[in-house]
Amino acid sequence: MPKIGDTYVPNIGPPDSKILLVGEAPGGQEEIDQEPFVGDAGEKLTKVLGRNAISRSQVRLCNLANYRPFPNNEFIHLLGTPQLERGLANLRDSIRKHRPTVIGAMGNWPLYYLTGKQGKSPGTGITNWRGSALPCTLEGCEGVKVIPTFHPSYINRDRKKYPIFDMDMKFIIEESEFPEIKQPEENFIIDPQGDLLEITVRNFLNADYLDVDIETYGMDVACIGFAASKSDAVCFGSLGSSSVRGAVTRLLHSGIPLSFHFGTFDTTVLDLNGYEVD
Repeated sequence: MPKIGDTYVPNIGPPDSKILLVGEAPGGQEEIDQEPFVGDAGEKLTKVLGRNAISRSQVRLCNLANYRPFPNNEFIHLLGTPQLERGLANLRDSIRKHRPTVIGAMGNWPLYYLTGKQGKSPGTGITNWRGSALPCTLEGCEGVKVIPTFHPSYINRDRKKYPIFDMDMKFIIEESEFPEIKQPEENFIIDPQGDLLEITVRNFLNADYLDVDIETYGMDVACIGFAASKSDAVCFGSLGSSSVRGAVTRLLHSGIPLSFHFGTFDTTVLDLNGYEVD
């Protein structure tokens, strides 16, 4: 039967730290040590912080709730409880008072309570939103920068996600240098024609690499996209035009390293549609 533990696990670390990391609720080892982010998950977090020249003692570590849910540490057992409401109120008051530069939302429920974002339902969606810089939506804390990522305990269960977690934590630390939420500059070009087509091709021919992806109708190519970086991409849709087909062919045969989203399928379909891939 679901219940909530009696041991209060306090938030720790300097209240005025530029970095605030927020988990869901204490687990078994956290309840024993009366400290957030300990045990195997805590070791993982401490290691990643250290790799980025940040010590654990420099960071504020919190949970949404300060009491352990039973069974299986499942956060849903805390929903609607006074323990969760008190934890959220304390967290909100601390953020409002100290205004950290960046908050790391460690998992689905911190994502939801700090930003209102979710997947199909509250408590889901971390895979979709991780690595994004989002504004906090807690009352009185609006606009504080929040970057969601996986909880380190999840990384211990799925070690293939460790490189993503490591990258997200590095991003959180980099973003702690300024409070603004900076939107990336994007140069996305859709179906260029005429002079813009030629200019676009010339620019992309200077790339160090090109990511390639196609969309299909059956085995026909509907459009083909190239990305030279996270912020520079072009999509060709008018493939019936000889000039557009010529532009695509120039990029495919440029000698620039190509990385296909679905390599074997994409190259097979391109070959069938008259685009031989080197």
